[in-house]
Amino acid sequence: GQVCFEGAGDLDTAVTHLLDVQGIGPWTAQSIAMRGCAEPDAFPSGDLVLRRVAQRLSPELNSETRLLDRSEAWRPWRAYAAMFLWRAHVPKINEFLSKSPDRPLSKQRQIKARQRRIRA
Repeated sequence: GQVCFEGAGDLDTAVTHLLDVQGIGPWTAQSIAMRGCAEPDAFPSGDLVLRRVAQRLSPELNSETRLLDRSEAWRPWRAYAAMFLWRAHVPKINEFLSKSPDRPLSKQRQIKARQRRIRA
């Protein structure tokens, strides 16, 4: 299918156009709206990392529905909240990678690790 964004002046219209394409679900539609259309209120609430980080920060946010409900307070800037939550997850990924004994560091990761030690 094709997606036509002409006349898609708001988030709901853009997401509806995207959902009309076979194979595109809510997460993909919200992600495209956020990244591809620069829609500041797009929020892929089904994103696993967003849900895990939100729950770590606030244990009652233990479902997509509760996260989506909470995100209403962040309108019209929910995409920025999503980026903040993703960024909050990055240190955990870096910590995991640096502690993984079975995985040798690539040259690029060695350089970055060295740069972090120098800055510290």
